[in-house]
Amino acid sequence: MIGDVLMSGVDEQGSIPVCPICESIPDFWVLYANVDGSAINGWYWLNSDEYLKKHPHDNKLICMPNRDKIMPTLDEIMCVCHSSGRELHKFISEDLTFQKVLRAARRSKK
Repeated sequence: MIGDVLMSGVDEQGSIPVCPICESIPDFWVLYANVDGSAINGWYWLNSDEYLKKHPHDNKLICMPNRDKIMPTLDEIMCVCHSSGRELHKFISEDLTFQKVLRAARRSKK
């Protein structure tokens, strides 16, 4: 594991990480159990507080199993991404952003 990063009280209160590429909080991060970001193995959606205000029936962390009802654990997640208009911003396990998103997902799952 790469060194832990201290997070502010705001970070710990349920917000999701800022994307360092577009410098904004996306509506949601998508967590994949493979590096190419395909949905073959199922995935998770980590929703922002702003997204949840518009979609009050959703949860902070949504699990989407694949058609065979197979769902990876958070320990199996290998890549996180979000779409910023036409671009896909993707981060793998070595990236600090990946680690922040995964930490936020684990907090939301509790």
